[in-house]
Amino acid sequence: MAFGDAALLISWDLLTQKLRVFIRTGKMDADAGKATEDLREDLEELRDALLAVDVLKAKELLPKVEAAYRKCRDSYCDPDSPNSAFLENPI
Repeated sequence: MAFGDAALLISWDLLTQKLRVFIRTGKMDADAGKATEDLREDLEELRDALLAVDVLKAKELLPKVEAAYRKCRDSYCDPDSPNSAFLENPI
């Protein structure tokens, strides 16, 4: 695992932890909460594969992580969504 890859994975992990706090405050709809939890689970699975130096599994997981990331991002980037406040006032 390259340092840049590890740093990016750590950044995503920290962001999803912050989003968990946002979920607990009740300022988010259920779909966005589920999208966030799904992304976090997929990131943990990818992290475990990388830590185990299972490159093939990590490569297999990338499309799943990317799809979960897009779904999560879209749930926050929709300007009509109540969740877009998170983008203006991150934790």
